[in-house]
Formats: sequence, C-alpha cells, structure tokens
Amino acid sequence: MNTHYHLINCDTLSILKNFIRDGEIGIRMPPFNDNKNPKDQIDSKVRMCWDIFADIARIKKGDYVFLHSEGRIIGLFVVINDPFIVNDFVNIFSNITKEHWKANSQEVIDIIANRNFIVKIPIAKVIDYDFVPMSIIFDYIVKGLITSLPIRLRYEDKNKTIKGIMRKDFAIINNIFKNFFPNAVHVDVDLSRIPHKPTNIKYDIEEDCYEKNLEAFLVNYFRRNDFNVLNTVPVGYLKMVDLLTWLETEDRFIHYVNIWELKSDKTHYKNFNLFKKEMQEIQNRSSFLPQFFNQNLISVTANFVAKRYWDNFDQDTDKLILPIGNINKINFYQIPLNLIKEVM
Repeated sequence: MNTHYHLINCDTLSILKNFIRDGEIGIRMPPFNDNKNPKDQIDSKVRMCWDIFADIARIKKGDYVFLHSEGRIIGLFVVINDPFIVNDFVNIFSNITKEHWKANSQEVIDIIANRNFIVKIPIAKVIDYDFVPMSIIFDYIVKGLITSLPIRLRYEDKNKTIKGIMRKDFAIINNIFKNFFPNAVHVDVDLSRIPHKPTNIKYDIEEDCYEKNLEAFLVNYFRRNDFNVLNTVPVGYLKMVDLLTWLETEDRFIHYVNIWELKSDKTHYKNFNLFKKEMQEIQNRSSFLPQFFNQNLISVTANFVAKRYWDNFDQDTDKLILPIGNINKINFYQIPLNLIKEVM
C-alpha cells in the first residue's frame, strides 16, 4: 500500500504532548451546541461523524504524520497500525445511522458530552524534531508552493482534525524541519516487526447515504487499491473538489488523474442545465490541477456519483462534446456504485 501523509490538529499543546507520550492520537466528536437540546442534534452529529470518518479512512499503517496545535507543528511520526474504534464505543461508532443513534441517544449524548476519544491512531516518532511555527507553513501555502493545504486552513478549516498532504508538500515541510533541526535524532521503527491489527472501523454505505458516508467508503476503497487520494481538496482560492485520485511513479510523475463529485439523494442532478453548470465548475477546478501538482497534465477524468439522475439523462449526455478544457472523459456512477454511463 502506498504511503500517504497527514497533518493532524490537536485541541491543545497539552493534549498533543499526551498523544506523543501515549503513542496514540485520539479523535473525538465536536461538542454539542449548548443552546439546543442534545437529542435534537443527533441527525447533525451523524453527518459530522461521517465527515470525521471520511478523513480517518485515508490513514493507514505506514503513513507519516505531522501534529499541529496552537500555531506550532511538530514531527515526524509514522502510523504503526490502522486507526481503530475504542472498544467501549464500538456499539455506537460501528453503526453510524440516524436510526441506531436515536435508539441509543443517551449513550451517544454521554460519549460526546464527556469528550471521549472515540478513535485512536497508533503512532511512533521517527525523527525527533522540535516545534516549527505554523506561520512558516502558511507562507509556503500563500506563495503556492504547498498546494494540498488550503489558504483558509488558518481560518474556518483550522478545527478540521485531519488534513491530507500530497507527497511533494510533505517533502517541503520535512525540509523545513531539516533546516531548523539539522541534528535531529532519527528513530528506527521497523513496521514489519509490529503485528498488523485489522481495523474495526466499517466504511459501508449506509441507508442514510450522506455524501460524507459515500466519501468515506470511496476514500477507504482507493487507499486499499493503492491509489493516491485526497478529500476536500483545495483547487484554487476557496474552491474545493470532493475527491481527487491519481497514480504517481517513483520519480513523482502524476498520471491517471480523476476528479470525483459526490451527491446524496437530496442533492441529485435534477436536469441537464443544472448538470452543465456543475460541469463548468468542475472544468474550472480541473484547470488548477497543473498548478496543484506542479506538472502539466495530459488529461483528467471527471466522475459523477449520485443516487439518481434526471429523466432524459441518456439522451442529454449524448450531446456532451469532449474534451472540455483538460477533461477528456466523464464517468457517471449510481448508488449502489455501478457505472451507468461512460462518455469518451
């Protein structure tokens, strides 16, 4: 399985240091809104949970992690086993549906109110770097040298616990650390001597089928099948795509690039005109990819996944003329995930 890279935000420096001491990063749910009854927030918490699990799905044994808190970043850590749900909370978090959570609402409320860590990510330090100011990383983001972390990370994304980093950006951040700490001690961590523990996290598509549920399923699928994958990907100022997948050679040549646009049942494509507007947005986002990858791209495939499409879908999509910008292929998938149309 190919290596992925992550920046994980911790609530406080004290908690971050506890994670390092314990060799496990803890992930927990956001707290309830104090102005509302917790039982009335169950639906939104199910959605938030899938948002968290979509990010966790990207993390596998052998990945590398930087930790961040209070304007400081520290590294470098390796993931020594797949993330897992803490045993006490398996009942709730192995069945993330409105029906199950409402039937067990008090247990859900207690877990969230008590700020319990529901998922643990086992880690070990591989280079004993000290802290580097996060402001230095932001300078690289603003200059367009680091492209897989968004500019808005400083603001509204700062509480998003896990952010994916592509390999070229990881190398930049790691070089910053090397320049600050040229004599940092390297720690030998032999992953082959650490027995693999299969995760107890389920990434099935549930009946509720939120977009983030679908995203978690696909992220896990792509990781298991040796694709590079990022979710909630910055492609231009304040612009995102749901998923971006690609293959990368050892000499960092990027190919087989795919943009994925995911829609839940409530946001399905209602007609061809709405889809064409969506297609224009995807084309605009794809035009940023050469800058994102720092490489001229031959082609991009656009993939649309929805529960259903409009009535005259087949006839209308026959009218599409490709390429559209650098998109020279379009795939349409329907939930459950079967390919219903391929436009060349």
